Amino acid sequence: DGACNYDPEATQEDDSCDYESCAGCTDVEACNYDETATIEDDSCDYESCLGCMDDGACNYDPEATQEDDSCEYESCAGCIDDAALNYNEEATIDDGSCFYDCIFPEMEMETFCEENEEDVFYIQLTINTIGNAMPIMLENDYNDEVHEITETGVVVMGPFPNAMDVEMVASSMMYECEIDLPVMSDNCTASNIIEETAEEILIYPNPTSGNLFIESGDQKIVQLDVYNSTGQLVQTMVNPTGVNQISLEKELASGTYFIQVRTQSTVMTERIVLNR
Repeated sequence: DGACNYDPEATQEDDSCDYESCAGCTDVEACNYDETATIEDDSCDYESCLGCMDDGACNYDPEATQEDDSCEYESCAGCIDDAALNYNEEATIDDGSCFYDCIFPEMEMETFCEENEEDVFYIQLTINTIGNAMPIMLENDYNDEVHEITETGVVVMGPFPNAMDVEMVASSMMYECEIDLPVMSDNCTASNIIEETAEEILIYPNPTSGNLFIESGDQKIVQLDVYNSTGQLVQTMVNPTGVNQISLEKELASGTYFIQVRTQSTVMTERIVLNR
């Protein structure tokens, strides 16, 4: 009576007993449970039907019949409003990140002159914050100089001919939006270079081998930031008031750098040349 073809009416054994045709998984908790099986053959599988059964999850498995607590709700999260600038066509869960207007970073612009270049001027752009328009591309109407800005820091553009009105555009590299920056112009002469320098915090020597002095007078220095020529922050220092001696990190290679001095009332950036 343990065979698949057991015959209760038979009175003599004919060696025809079959034990395979009705063999299978008899555990109702298994993925491959066979309701017709009467003989357990140890074939029960408890993994192939496991999965996420929540159709609101990113990894929902329509073929899963048993929940394995694997549901996750982050990989497919994003902005699902196609009217938003950051609409994500692959997102299926709204994570509240939608925005509809580009916010450009806060930027400070100023011109400066070099003592040995009286017929040209430069434009220095200081990026203070990160907006949702980042990364942005900065272009001007004079040359093919293009800057890709991905973080806060300092960017220097130029040189530009004296008295030229330089028009610049900052455009988002992610979204279709752009802004016109203020028109910048200058007329460099030896006299205005000397006059501007006299009002600034003094940083010397320049060029330098790595050791610098900073005279801030009565202004209290809060922080010193060193940027490379691409605007990347490479060193940060906090200094007291008065005459301060600082050392640039030994890992910095020779080249052009910008030291941004923050006091309690002003921010000043000085271009220096490092010669190791």
